[in-house]
Amino acid sequence: KRFCEPRRQRRPWLIWFYDTSKQGMGALVIHFANIFLAEFFQGDPCTWYIVSFLLDSSIGLFIIFIGIRLTQHISRRKGWDHLVFGEYGKAPYVNAWLSQCAVYIMLMLIEKIFMTLIIQLKFWDQVK
Repeated sequence: KRFCEPRRQRRPWLIWFYDTSKQGMGALVIHFANIFLAEFFQGDPCTWYIVSFLLDSSIGLFIIFIGIRLTQHISRRKGWDHLVFGEYGKAPYVNAWLSQCAVYIMLMLIEKIFMTLIIQLKFWDQVK
């Protein structure tokens, strides 16, 4: 995506790294959560992994989107500039990235808990 943008509109490499590394960290956390949780469901763990992945990629993505929007709204109202996603200050500051990364991972874990509760519904008995 970076190379499809006009040169003058591209973000600097460090900011690009901050943006993409948050997504990478979140994906890593969810990947290991899916592997860990797949072992606890009855039936084939591979089936549960793919079910979790598909739920995360559809409903879960919407939940994370709402969480990010809510975080943005609260951050702007409270003046917490370091929590405005994609903004890292003039330097840019690693502390802003750490704060945003922590909030993003927290949102992903909340989403994962919600998806795990959905998997517990009786509807999924047929999948087992």
